[in-house]
Amino acid sequence: MAAPEEALAQLDPYEKGEEFFQADDLNAARVAWFPLARAGDIRAIASLNQLFHLKGGTAAEIAELTALTMRAATPVENWEAQFELAYLYLRGHGVPRDVEKGMGMLRLAAERGRAE
Repeated sequence: MAAPEEALAQLDPYEKGEEFFQADDLNAARVAWFPLARAGDIRAIASLNQLFHLKGGTAAEIAELTALTMRAATPVENWEAQFELAYLYLRGHGVPRDVEKGMGMLRLAAERGRAE
């Protein structure tokens, strides 16, 4: 059986972030996920949004992540990013709270694949 450090080294960067998040090493999770989010990885964007919603983030981090979420949501077929952006609007996290806009984006995401 591999040592925990060896097992972690074998994971992809997103999974490493998950392991750090589960271990409550939030700074390490940020470090693992931000490069992926900057590259447009919606899993990393969603995970960072969750992390910042639950545990907070700096104003600069939230602003950058909000911009990344908006950029990812621009293609109309990207329902996952639209779903994330809807929750930013519903929570007022990184953007002014706008329930109407958030619900509209949730409907759009549902029409494209995220019915729940």
